Amino acid sequence: MKTKKELGDLIDLKLWNKLQASFAQAIKLPVLTINPDGEIISISRDFPFFCQMIENNEEGARKCTECRKLNFEKLKKDENRILFYYCHADLLNIMVPITVKGEQVGAVVCESILQTKKNVPKCRKASETTKIPTVEFIDAINEMRIQKREDVENYAKVLYILSNTIPELVHQKVTSDQKINELTILHDISKMLSSTLEMDKMLETTMKFMKTAAKAKACSTVIIEENSKKRFEFGEGTNQYISFEQATVEEVQKTRKPVVIPNIESESDNNMSIISIPMSVKNKVIGAINIYGAPIEKMGEHDLNFLTIITNQTALAVQNAQQYEQIKELAITDKLTSLYNRRHFEKLVDTEIERSKRYSHPLSIALLDIDNFGHYNNTHGHPRGDELLENLSNILKQCTRKIDILGRYGGEEFIIVMPNTNEQDAINVTERIRKAIEEFDFYGRDKQPLGKVTASIGVVTNFNFSKKQAELVEAADRALYNAKNSGRNRVIHEIIPGNDPMEQKSFDDFVFKGVKD
Repeated sequence: MKTKKELGDLIDLKLWNKLQASFAQAIKLPVLTINPDGEIISISRDFPFFCQMIENNEEGARKCTECRKLNFEKLKKDENRILFYYCHADLLNIMVPITVKGEQVGAVVCESILQTKKNVPKCRKASETTKIPTVEFIDAINEMRIQKREDVENYAKVLYILSNTIPELVHQKVTSDQKINELTILHDISKMLSSTLEMDKMLETTMKFMKTAAKAKACSTVIIEENSKKRFEFGEGTNQYISFEQATVEEVQKTRKPVVIPNIESESDNNMSIISIPMSVKNKVIGAINIYGAPIEKMGEHDLNFLTIITNQTALAVQNAQQYEQIKELAITDKLTSLYNRRHFEKLVDTEIERSKRYSHPLSIALLDIDNFGHYNNTHGHPRGDELLENLSNILKQCTRKIDILGRYGGEEFIIVMPNTNEQDAINVTERIRKAIEEFDFYGRDKQPLGKVTASIGVVTNFNFSKKQAELVEAADRALYNAKNSGRNRVIHEIIPGNDPMEQKSFDDFVFKGVKD
């Protein structure tokens, strides 16, 4: 068993406590460092009064120590290396290991987490242990803040980072200027990584540091996704090595270990080295950071280990950014078609209207409705109807420009915003869409009333920059209504002219009827 003194010999407790205190202050909960016997080595932030009453009681304190010791042993066997447990007073705690050279020498515990208002049983249990009246515990526990589940999960993630990146750096009483400098860098990078969820910004800062720290010529990062890989670069001159880099990253992904090659130009005097370090999260490689042109002969094992710690910390931040992007994408897109949903689309339309007004450019909006879609669903079933909507969304993407904005407006209605697009260009785009839908080989198309799947489209082109979104959509909807009433499978276009009297024309001059082929 490790004693308090032995743990103090393994890590620089002064520096460790500073980092621990910063975390405790941020979450406003007590955070402890314990040894394998469950004894408190250091504590950041006072216990709430409920827990102080127990800790200050001889029997209560003994049970607390026993509880921590028991769960310390459970943590050794926990593959996830994060242990959630309820203490003898029935409060939630989070424990993560302090590991030095592969050995669990201590643990960090976030304690006193209250998750419910139903706390009388907790108070009775504490009273039985300490012989303190239950009513006193009830008064004390009512002062505690109830923690949300998502907050508790975030506390666990940060604790995990703390326990997986810091101990190896602070072991053996880190006192040299080099070690202190490394910890300062790590602290700064940790702050940066936790301050943004923008992948580009996050990786640029990390690669800039890697390039400087390793005295390298350039740096790249490869993020491995489910069906693709994304590459980011800092510095120049690495594009010529991409095929070599791909093979190196594959080796890193396979072995989950850094790959160091002193010279990838064996027939040249350039001595271009590459160090490829896996970005690992829970034993899964999600990418690699590649350092080019570093003086490998001057780098030791410690230097490589430090760069690996930074890389793994970046990997956790990358994973969080990816999850954030996925959640954000789900919040703004329609699940079936992957087009923007109506709520998000309306925000984008307002932005385009303001841009149109600022630069005095025309803005065109189209509303598209699938003809006789109810008949299609009744004939072939809703799964086939969903398949039709997916295919139609792909047609829209193929027939429009990158600057055009596509959305599912509701049911079988779609909306298209075409920035800086005059009436004739808007007609050309929507007529192209109409024809593509008409010609597409949808399942069961021959059973539709028109003998094929078709769509009616209403388009408005706006030159009056005082108009609001609702007015433009209303005009497009009016044109769509006219298209439906004119026999379907056609485009009808309306122009909203500007305020210049010279531009005013009769309404009939601003209507275009698409003709069926």
